[in-house]
Amino acid sequence: MNINRVQLYQFRNYEKLDVSLSPHLNLITGVNGTGKTNLLEAIYMASRLRSFRSANMQTLVRHGQTGFSLQMDFLTQSSPPNLQPLNRHSSNLHSSNLHSPNPQSKPKSINQINSQSSAKTSIPYSKTPVKEHSPATRLVLSFHKGVKTLKINDQIRTPSTALKETPRIILFTIDDILLVQGSASLRRTFMDQAIMQHYPEYNTALETYTKALRNRNKDIKQRKSFRTWDKLLARAGIELLAWREKFIRSLNKHIGIIFQDLTGTASPSTMSAMSAMAVTYAITSKLPATKIADYYRNPTRTPLAAPASSNTKNSIPFTTPKPIVPAYEDYLALLTAHSEHDKRRGYTVFGPHSDDLIITIRNRPALGYASQGESRILAYALKFGIFKLLQHRFKTSPVLLLDDTFAELDNAKLQNLMKWISNRAQALLTCAQPQLLLPYLHNGIVFKTAHNNITRIKQS
Repeated sequence: MNINRVQLYQFRNYEKLDVSLSPHLNLITGVNGTGKTNLLEAIYMASRLRSFRSANMQTLVRHGQTGFSLQMDFLTQSSPPNLQPLNRHSSNLHSSNLHSPNPQSKPKSINQINSQSSAKTSIPYSKTPVKEHSPATRLVLSFHKGVKTLKINDQIRTPSTALKETPRIILFTIDDILLVQGSASLRRTFMDQAIMQHYPEYNTALETYTKALRNRNKDIKQRKSFRTWDKLLARAGIELLAWREKFIRSLNKHIGIIFQDLTGTASPSTMSAMSAMAVTYAITSKLPATKIADYYRNPTRTPLAAPASSNTKNSIPFTTPKPIVPAYEDYLALLTAHSEHDKRRGYTVFGPHSDDLIITIRNRPALGYASQGESRILAYALKFGIFKLLQHRFKTSPVLLLDDTFAELDNAKLQNLMKWISNRAQALLTCAQPQLLLPYLHNGIVFKTAHNNITRIKQS
C-alpha cells in the first residue's frame, strides 16, 4: 500500500496541514520540536487507530481546542499505474473544507467537518472519480470531546473491521534498541503486536488468556480456590504458544539474512545467516530446568526453544532448544507443579505472560553482549523481518515509518540501511540532520517542518 495524502486539523502542533507524499522515500527534516514525529504519529494513528506515544487521545488535540480530525488517502498495490496526485476539488472533504478559506474566517469545528463528510465522497486519482471497485481508499478519523468517529469511504467503521482495510505500518523509533537491551515485557509486547498484524485471531486468544490470568491472580491474592481457572488458562496458553512458535519459525527465515545485508556480511549460506542472528523462545519457570524439560519432549517435532529457569545452575542452555508447546495435560501438570510458587508470590508464575524472546548474535545472547550499534542493527533486522512476513502474507508492502533512528550508525551501516529501504516500500523518515540521509535520497521528496507547517523543499 501507498499513502498518497494526509490532512490534519487541530492535531498536535498543526492547526491545519495538507501533505501529498511520494510513493517512495519521504524525508522530513527540521529542528527538534517542530512536528516531524507528529506527522508520523498521525499516519500511525490513522493506520493502527492508536498512538505510539500516548494512550490518552486528548493529548493529541492541539492546545486550546476540543478535538482533532485527520484524513488519509491511500492506494492498494492493485491501484492503476502512474497515479497522479489526488484532485483537491473533487471531494467534500478537501483542504478548502478542512481548513479556513481565508485567514480572517473562523476555523470550522470538528462537528462541521464530520457533517460535511457524511455526504457521498468520491476518491479520485487524476481527474477521474474512482469507481466503486477501485482500491483507492479514504479514511477520516475525528475525535471531539472524548468521542472518536471513524469512517472509511464515508462508511462508519469499528476499529476491528477498519484494521483489516488500513495500511500496515512498520514503525521504527529511537526506543527500539530496548527490544535488545530492555526487559522481557518489551519483547513480549513486540511479539504479540507483530503476530496480531499477521493473524487477528491471535488477539482473541490473548484476550481470553489475559482475562483468565487476571481472575486466577485475583483468586490467588484473596486466597480462594484458583485452580478452577487452570483449564481455560491452559487452552488459551497453548494457543498462544502455538502462534508464537509459528511466528518465530517464520521470522528466523529472514532476520539473519537481513542482519547480514545491514552489516555488509552477506553470505549465501542459510546456516551462516542464522548464526549471525536468530531468535529463540525462553520459557520462564521456577522449576529446575532439568525437571521442566520433561514436559516439552516430543521427538516428532523440530526443537525450537529452551526452558529458562530462575536457577541458573539448572538452566538449559538456549543452544539446545526444545519445543515450546506442551500437550494440554502437560500444561495442566505444569500449572499444578507451580501452584505452591504461585501461592507464595501471589500471582501465576508459569505461562506465556512470563516468557521471553532471546535474540542471539553470532550464537551469543545479544543482551549484555551486543554493542550499542549492533543492538540498533539487530532491532532494525527484527522490524524488517516483520516487514517481510507481512509482505509475504498480504502480497503488499507495509509502509515504513522511521523516526530519527540514524545517529548511532556509521556511514557504511547507514548506506546499507538506505539501500535496503530504497525501492522496497514507501517510507517516511524523520531526521534533524538531513545531511546524513540526503546522499542516499535518489527517489523521493524532502520536506521541512517549521512554524507549525510542513513544506516541500526538494524532489528527486
